[in-house]
Amino acid sequence: MNENNLPEIDDLVIDEDGNKGRITQIVEEGEVAIVDYSEFSALEEAEIEIWDLKKA
Repeated sequence: MNENNLPEIDDLVIDEDGNKGRITQIVEEGEVAIVDYSEFSALEEAEIEIWDLKKA
């Protein structure tokens, strides 16, 4: 996490639905993260607003 307590690339995170994933990219001026869920579930990748993620 950075000084603003926002997740960064390679951080394990949990989304609003309780799904666990790993951030692979941060896009759209740092407001959206690409989260890869495949390490923990059958889900693939998704774009999630960074504000909706919590560090796992």
